[in-house]
Amino acid sequence: MHRVGVVGAGGRMGQEVCRAVSDASDMELVAAVDPAHVGDDAGGRTIVGEVNALSDLGANVVVDFTIAEAVRHNVPHYAHQGIHAVIGTSGLSDGDLADVAEQFEGSSANAIVVANFAIGAVLLVHFCRIAAPHMEGVEIIELHHDAKRDAPSATAMHTAAAIAGARRAAGSGPLPPDPTTDLVLPGARGAEGPDGVHLH
Repeated sequence: MHRVGVVGAGGRMGQEVCRAVSDASDMELVAAVDPAHVGDDAGGRTIVGEVNALSDLGANVVVDFTIAEAVRHNVPHYAHQGIHAVIGTSGLSDGDLADVAEQFEGSSANAIVVANFAIGAVLLVHFCRIAAPHMEGVEIIELHHDAKRDAPSATAMHTAAAIAGARRAAGSGPLPPDPTTDLVLPGARGAEGPDGVHLH
């Protein structure tokens, strides 16, 4: 039986994870942590405010759906306490990922940083890598719920980087410049990401 703690338990995704863990036959939700929602209920657990509660309550796995700044603070605790970490937080830099790897290098636990938990998103990135070398124009258009914190999302940025990387690997080079000459509204062509990939 996996004893799971959820950090960011009061957020949209954190609540979903708490419900999924509570409903699973091979997992037990032992801790729900979120400083902004202390005292609220998540998956039948009362939310507490400190990650120290994870080890106190016997969690051997943590799912972290917080923000990048919180992950930077939490990761050393997970590694030091030997708690396996599944990190679903967006906005982590390459330096942050290197730090996660370094923190867990000497730990008895493991960590994985997941860019997106949706199978559709994983397939989308895979298909983009396949198609990118053959396309002379690529734009990423995304839509999220009203409470989404970041734009473009980490998934959109990851997709743009995957497209650019696939084009470079195939020798296709950067995308040609946008041919639009008359912008009726500023920003109508979207933000420009890696190697000329536009994001809306």
